[in-house]
Amino acid sequence: MVSFGYEADRLASRAMSLQLIDAAGALLTEHAFEAPYASFQHDPAVSER
Repeated sequence: MVSFGYEADRLASRAMSLQLIDAAGALLTEHAFEAPYASFQHDPAVSER
């Protein structure tokens, strides 16, 4: 499973996070990054690339 978070460190921040979770519910990896600007994120697309 793939999940993501926006405003990951405080309200109205550009910080985002991306998590990969296995079938048992264990966190495999988590990545933090900054978006170009703070905004509500929805309907992400996931691909093999």
